[in-house]
Amino acid sequence: MKKVVTIHLSGKLFQIEEDACKKLEEVLYRIRLGEPHNVETIEATLAEQFNNRVELGQKVITFQMVYEILRNQGLLNNGQQERDETYDRLYRRTNDKVLGGVCSGLGYYWHTDPILIRLLFIVLFFGFGTGFLIYLIMWIVIPKA
Repeated sequence: MKKVVTIHLSGKLFQIEEDACKKLEEVLYRIRLGEPHNVETIEATLAEQFNNRVELGQKVITFQMVYEILRNQGLLNNGQQERDETYDRLYRRTNDKVLGGVCSGLGYYWHTDPILIRLLFIVLFFGFGTGFLIYLIMWIVIPKA
């Protein structure tokens, strides 16, 4: 059983699964950072798509529906490693790297800020002397996205 939340999108209320809501928020946040002037238009389009699904008898917007609509609208990261609901692979993210992309990949995998992971490696390096060795091994072992 999944948790369902109510969202307000472009003047309309929708019942949506919690994981679908998180995915939608993530995509809209990325759009706000890159193209803030297009957010209202995109939200209106998404609301129309969701409304069409609700009119067909679907009462709750699911993760699969959100993923499919976002993919059809071209709003997913096309050139990057896009994770779906499985979250089962760890990659080095070379498009958001400082050194090798290890911390960025770990941050993406654990849904946390890569800066926190970088700080942890710095503490391990200066505190225990193992941070650089662990980072180097992970750089070699973890595949590139």
